[in-house]
Amino acid sequence: MAQKKVKEPQKKEARKKSEESFEWTPPDFNEREFLEKDIRGTKILMVSAMMSVICGAVAFAFQSVSWIIGLVVILAGMISLRYLYPMFKLDLKDIDKKTWAANLFMFFLLSLGIWIMLLNPPFS
Repeated sequence: MAQKKVKEPQKKEARKKSEESFEWTPPDFNEREFLEKDIRGTKILMVSAMMSVICGAVAFAFQSVSWIIGLVVILAGMISLRYLYPMFKLDLKDIDKKTWAANLFMFFLLSLGIWIMLLNPPFS
């Protein structure tokens, strides 16, 4: 007959003590720095949105010549963001690569949406 293995009570107690001694402490949080970074990100987003609306309208204005010129206007607007941010006193060092990508993608889609909206009957 197989005998049951007796569990050692010392190991259980040692585990309980190690689990009980762990204490979680939250990391330091600088609320002011967080809010300043959030405000800078919002300003950058607003400049991108404003320029995308303008580029979408300009692309519509060149629609009668060729649709390729409209697309070039939008792409030139995306490139010009790099030079427009300092005009609005926004530091380029504060912008992460992920934020750059998101702003450029948003710029392209918003300007393309404005362009397409202006091509439809109520506006054209």
